[in-house]
Amino acid sequence: MSDNNKKYITSYGEYESIEKFMLGFMKIFPTKMPKYSRGVPEWFHDLGRETKFRSFDAEQKILIISRETSFGEIAKLTIYPNPNNDTYFVKIEINFGMDDKTKTVISVLDHTLYSAFGFSDLSPEPAEELIKRYGCSAASVGQFVRYENYLNMPGPGTGNDCDTNISILIDDKMKEAVLKLIQ
Repeated sequence: MSDNNKKYITSYGEYESIEKFMLGFMKIFPTKMPKYSRGVPEWFHDLGRETKFRSFDAEQKILIISRETSFGEIAKLTIYPNPNNDTYFVKIEINFGMDDKTKTVISVLDHTLYSAFGFSDLSPEPAEELIKRYGCSAASVGQFVRYENYLNMPGPGTGNDCDTNISILIDDKMKEAVLKLIQ
């Protein structure tokens, strides 16, 4: 997005805003309220409320969100630009304890991050089934599910330990950093 005229510029053309671009191939599906467990959507791990904004390096455009305990970092989300094209890598690292860890890296477009972090409820058409099944405001298959400020990446989980996704309760610091990242 250029700063001088606030246009959203993609390889497909120039648009008035990111929302106008997204309307070309995404839509808002009726929000379905999820089932709740422990005060959060059942697919969201309740410790996601403890996941915090950690840092944003504006020069390198690297955003880090993580959850830490007295044992160290147990869940970490790192978002950074792909140097080869206009996508972003989202690296999800989960530490189950001892040497039991998992790492997932997905590639997303800026408008996917825009929806994931709650700036829009626009979703690509294949997400309609996720929204109906799990209860979401917005979703993208293999990338995220979100209901209000409850976000799971890369998708829904059981809400229990040992899920291979990260649950994040989105806050203003995270949203501000995402906007800086994609601009």
